[in-house]
Amino acid sequence: MAQRHFEKLSTLLEWTHEAAPGKAVGFYGVLGNTSPEYYPPARTLAQHEDAFFPTLYTFSPDRARWQQTLNKDIAEAQQIDPAKPVYPFLWPQYDENTPTEVPPLNWTA
Repeated sequence: MAQRHFEKLSTLLEWTHEAAPGKAVGFYGVLGNTSPEYYPPARTLAQHEDAFFPTLYTFSPDRARWQQTLNKDIAEAQQIDPAKPVYPFLWPQYDENTPTEVPPLNWTA
């Protein structure tokens, strides 16, 4: 079943490259959600991707936890294809279940 999913994803990447030549193509949210047992097909899939696009939304003010998630996603990307850039999706507000905005301190070094 996983092989079939990876074949479909590969086809989608090929079509996207054809439709948008020269654009960086990859999948949103795959990093951080791939079990190591699926790294071999993920490596094959990565051959069709230009970059990785993990989700790094903020769900709490715990910056250390957010940093751990970022580090985990980058480590996973390096296991799959160390040459690919990683462009995280950021959202400077909590999800709909947390109605407050992220404090500016969370977005400064």
